[in-house]
Amino acid sequence: MDEDEAILCYNGDVMTDLPLWRLLESHEQKRPEVTLALRSSGSLLNVNINEAGEICDLRNILGHTLENPGVRTCLFAGIYAVETSILQFFEAGKIESIVPAFVRKIVEKPGSIRGIVIDEGEWHDIGSIDAYETLKATLS
Repeated sequence: MDEDEAILCYNGDVMTDLPLWRLLESHEQKRPEVTLALRSSGSLLNVNINEAGEICDLRNILGHTLENPGVRTCLFAGIYAVETSILQFFEAGKIESIVPAFVRKIVEKPGSIRGIVIDEGEWHDIGSIDAYETLKATLS
């Protein structure tokens, strides 16, 4: 039986030159269902990760539990590798943020979503017109 291949997902409102090979290498080593690219600093530190590199919570939806409290809070870079098997976890035709789906997976199967902190390179969230215009002016 052939192994699933990973799919690299990249949010459209992110501009970066971070080394994607680090994300893919980390994903290939452990083969979780999802591996998130994280940053150690930024304006929205809302991903909770434990010492083993497992995501414990996103956006504090679950709260910090005693069973798996996490040791670090990071920024989700909007880039992630997923196994094709995770696709069955989504409802066909339903438009949904990945965050609630990932939180459901964390509850159902702890350790199935992992993260790697990648602070190398530039990273910009251009999800608003103001953010886009500010970056555009900086690069001009």
